[in-house]
Amino acid sequence: MYAVIQIGTRQYVASEGASINIDKIDKNPGEKIIFENVLLIDSDNKITLGDPSIKGAQIKATVDSHIKDKKVIAYRYKNKTRSGTKRGHKQDKTQITINKIVVSAKKTASKK
Repeated sequence: MYAVIQIGTRQYVASEGASINIDKIDKNPGEKIIFENVLLIDSDNKITLGDPSIKGAQIKATVDSHIKDKKVIAYRYKNKTRSGTKRGHKQDKTQITINKIVVSAKKTASKK
């Protein structure tokens, strides 16, 4: 079973027990998080697709740690003067572990 979730502006593939690195969020290590913006769920080869998200579906996760991503090098070069500037940047990330994928599509009785 896996799900596609949207956190911020990025989409991630999440499966139970998996550890993924997402953009930094303001939670302390050990705290639990619930993501409700679930776009797709695949369980037992049955795909449920949201429009744009699945109502009632949740991803429950815990924050493991805050880390930095790999360094990205930016080099700016000016020709004819043979000069350039080199910069590096490490993006802050949060490492989370997916605990449970909840597919609770609670159907409410329609009033007539």
